[in-house]
Amino acid sequence: MVGKLIKNGFKDSSQAYVPVFTLIAVSTVLALLNVWTVDELSLRFISGILNLIIFGLIVAIGVLSYRANIYVLYTGIYKKNSYRLFTLPVKSWEILISKLIVAFVWSFLVGI
Repeated sequence: MVGKLIKNGFKDSSQAYVPVFTLIAVSTVLALLNVWTVDELSLRFISGILNLIIFGLIVAIGVLSYRANIYVLYTGIYKKNSYRLFTLPVKSWEILISKLIVAFVWSFLVGI
């Protein structure tokens, strides 16, 4: 039954992590652009600005992933999808384990 709870947890939480993975893709593109501009002497100013932007995106990724974890745990237990969670014939430790596994996997994927 924990497997079904984990599957439902991923379905419910996937939309919360879309902005995080979008920022990861944008920062990857900017990092590649920064690598290409660092070699030329005339583009060093642009490289410095790109470094600041990439740093800001990394901070935003950390904040948004933390917010997404809290949002997913809060809405899954107290808001719209909680009726599904508490009508299933499972023990409370199974609910807790499934929530922790889902949060850990999302955090691991963001960290990669």
